[in-house]
Amino acid sequence: MGWQRQTLFFEVKSGLHIGAQTLGFIKRTRWFIPSKILWAMTTRVITEFLFPNNSSQHYELIGDEVDKQIRFTNFYLWTENHAKGYTPEFTDKGLLWGGLKPCEFAQNFIGTQTSTALSMASTSAEENMLHEVEYILPFSRSRQQVYLVGEIFYKENLEIKGKTISNILDTIFLESYLYLGGESAYGYGRVIYNSEPPETHSQWKFTAIAALEEKENKLCCRFQNDQYLPCFVKVSPCNTNTEFAGDVELLVAREIDQKRGYGQSIKSHNFCWIPGTKVTSKSEEKPIFSIEEKGFWNLIA
Repeated sequence: MGWQRQTLFFEVKSGLHIGAQTLGFIKRTRWFIPSKILWAMTTRVITEFLFPNNSSQHYELIGDEVDKQIRFTNFYLWTENHAKGYTPEFTDKGLLWGGLKPCEFAQNFIGTQTSTALSMASTSAEENMLHEVEYILPFSRSRQQVYLVGEIFYKENLEIKGKTISNILDTIFLESYLYLGGESAYGYGRVIYNSEPPETHSQWKFTAIAALEEKENKLCCRFQNDQYLPCFVKVSPCNTNTEFAGDVELLVAREIDQKRGYGQSIKSHNFCWIPGTKVTSKSEEKPIFSIEEKGFWNLIA
């Protein structure tokens, strides 16, 4: 069974907080949407579509099916005046986001909100309750609507619980209430699926992904030489034919534990090359990566 490749496009309607490390009382945000966040949203909307009266067991069941049959890239910011998108690239000038320096990107796309709890007894701010949340702006400071763009890979004739999902995936996204990331109780994370993107976006895709293929029942991609990773790649034993130029990050996440509750299971994805890392092959063969569950990549050849 082959795999289909499709570009998805979301319009940002409210600030997006994608949790990164905390700096003092500041909750930092990532500047992109990791593939795992897309996995979580897709699991939720398919579960609620198939099981209107759902339970935690239904989410777990559908999550396992999505793991088996759907893969995601990270999603990145996009505006109509920058059709390439704001993807990261490690260059001789350092890490650039769509050609912008980090300070330029943050100035145009990142906002903050500061708040605190109030003490009714003293009618003033409670001590040690000040916090600040970073978020991705729905409109850039140059007044451009912000969109999210990325790719999804799914098995041909994708079927979950006896229903063919591949033909109605667009409908599920269009008819569902979509939100991404954290702080949703405070109004963050609202996005809308756009099935008819602007004309300048219609042919968008990760050009670094040369082709998809299946090896030993795993979805794999051949990667163009001297291009930049769109996803996290797990650090593996040295491959003398492939060089990476970028940074690594230790990825640790809180997972749902059915017995202990939300966020009570800590899972490490080990060290990964971060998106934007440059990949160079010393041979004529293109590097081959396997695309694993929740969008992590592994170098296999």
